[in-house]
Parts: sequence; C-alpha cells; structure tokens
Amino acid sequence: MGASACASFPLEGTRIAIDITDDGAGVDLPAVRAAALRAGFITTEQARQLSDTAVLELIYRSGLSTSPIITNISGRGLGLAIVREQVERLGGHMRLDTQAGTGTTIHVNLPASITTMTGLLVRAGDGQFLLPLDAVERTIRVDRSSLRSVQGREVVTSDGQPWTLAPLAGLLGMPGGPEPASGVTNLSCVLLREDSARLALAVDEIAGIHDVVVKQFERPLVRIRCVASAGLLGSGQLALILRPADLVRSAEQGLVATGETDETRRPPFILVVDDSITTRTMEKNLLESAGYQVRVAADGVEGWTILQTEEIDLVVSDVDMPRMDGFELTSRIRTDQKLAELPVVLVTALESRADKERGIAVGANAYVVKSSFEQSNLLEIIHRLV
Repeated sequence: MGASACASFPLEGTRIAIDITDDGAGVDLPAVRAAALRAGFITTEQARQLSDTAVLELIYRSGLSTSPIITNISGRGLGLAIVREQVERLGGHMRLDTQAGTGTTIHVNLPASITTMTGLLVRAGDGQFLLPLDAVERTIRVDRSSLRSVQGREVVTSDGQPWTLAPLAGLLGMPGGPEPASGVTNLSCVLLREDSARLALAVDEIAGIHDVVVKQFERPLVRIRCVASAGLLGSGQLALILRPADLVRSAEQGLVATGETDETRRPPFILVVDDSITTRTMEKNLLESAGYQVRVAADGVEGWTILQTEEIDLVVSDVDMPRMDGFELTSRIRTDQKLAELPVVLVTALESRADKERGIAVGANAYVVKSSFEQSNLLEIIHRLV
C-alpha cells in the first residue's frame, strides 16, 4: 500500500489544508458497523438504519477497532480518536473519504495562526461563549410554533434544510438545559455546520462578532468536552471558546442513546484460566478492584466446564497449561455456536512470532506477553472488549 501527503497553504488566507491519501482497500464499512454493535456504541436497530456516512463517523470513537487482534501498538481503537482530538484542540477539523478497493483520503484543515481568532459571542445560562466563525453558517430567529419533530428531536428548517435543534446550555450541562424555556416564543439560534452535520444551537443572546486573543489551557485542563480554549475579549473579560465538533457529537449522542444506565447494567463476568495460583490470584484481585466479577479455573478443562454452565463475558487465559492449553481452549470457544463471539485474551510467557500467529489463528482477540505485562494495558484491553 502506498501513501502520499500534500499540503496547500494558506487556505482562504488563514487556514492550512493537508490531504493524506493511500491506495489501499478502503475502510470496510460493514466491519465498522459490526464492531460498533459489538462494542455497544449502537443498537441492532441503529446498525440496520445508519447510513454509510454515519457509520464512517464511528471510526473516530475511542475504543472502536476492526482489528481481530490487539497488540502493544495496534488494535486498541485509539489512533484516529487521538489524531482528531489533537487536530480539534488546535482549532482545526478533519474528514475522511474512502472508496472500497480504491483507497482512503484524510483531509485535515488547521488554522495558520492559533494566537488570535474571530468568533461569534453568544450567551447561554450564566456564561458567555465564542463559536469559531468558520463553523457558523448564519444566525436566525425561530418561532417555536414552526418547529417540527424528527425521530423524537426538534428540528429547525432553514432554506429548506433541516437542522437539529439543541440548547447550548443543555449540551454544556448548565442550568437552563436541556430544553429551551417553554415560555419563550422566539428562539435565537446559531446554525453550525461541521462537515455534513447541521446543528441549530439555541442560545439566550447573540452578542456579535469579536476578535480575541486565544489563551490555551494548561495542565490539568488539557481536554475538556466541548471547550477548546479561552478567549480574551477587548473588554478584558474571558469567554470560553467552544469546539463545534464536540457540540455536534454531543447532540448526536443524544439521538442514539440506548437507555441503559449504570444502575441496570450488571458488572461483566470474567473467567481467569491459569495453572499458576499466584497469577490467578493476582489477576483476580486486579479485575475485582476494577469492578468486574471473576471466576477462576486451574486449566483449560476446568475453564471449558465453567463456560458450559455459566454466563461469562470474557476469558483471560494462560497458554501453557496441563490437560488443555490456552490455544485449544480458544479454538473450542470459536467452534462452539453459543460461545463463538466470546472475547478471549491470552496472557502468556510465550512471545515468539510463531506463538503470536498461532494465537491469532485460533481466534484470540488479544495476545499479551507476560514479560511486558502492565496492569493498565490489560484493563484497557478488557474494557474495550466487554
């Protein structure tokens, strides 16, 4: 697979555009749809109804991966999520175009200067906020009687196009959300466009266009949902600069909520299979401290017996064990109709390439070598798989 990158700058005098193109197989959209369903990001009904554009947006979700195996450097579903987060942190945005059998192009658009910006100042709740002007389509006043409902959400129509309505205060979790005050007849709305997504933000007041000095956050305020940085107004006041992409995603997540809460979701059951009592105990304590329920087995035969009689959500298994090793246990799981989709993580001292390839061949979802074992890595892998 070849790849090329090209940049044109400046774009419209203030932006830099970077395109990265490959000539590979393109993004496998059915595989992305299936991975999102397994990870619980969408429901079965949503998997059937989502458009290809909406499915492609899912690849930016942290923890979503179509890779059949997790290693120390790949398969965790974090790469594109981190890239887009960093691009948006700089005030830019990215978009991905793909075609099966032809390749993929990633478009990155960044500001040429991040020290100053021009934004639309709005007020919502008790705060004042700046929206990057290049994301603002227009501002409008909307009569509440003209609103219509689509899939349970209110929609504004402008120039014949539907815009999902969401109150800014509600998206930011502020008093005054999640719905505009029922006594208000006319709504002040800012129409935001982020790639193909359209969002009508209901605000209390639109206070005009301002040039501001950007004040970047420092640790620990590095990544705040919906907030990119702060802007210093000419009056000396500060206003939070909002990240349009996060606002759009927050509104979209409200549309695809599954309704499952922490109160109704039972902790996942994990089966730990290892012939070393020391390793079994260590892994059991680690997983229980992380909130999981744990069953243990001393070898593959005992583990297989438990799988036939109990409901297990994930298996963590050693490879080198008496009676039945981890490879055979994984193979049996994959050929069993009831257990075929059960996630399996192999944690083993066997680190040769041949052993790793055999782990992949028998159907393991992750292969963790004990010599480079880190508790946080194992927990991260398990969290993604369950």
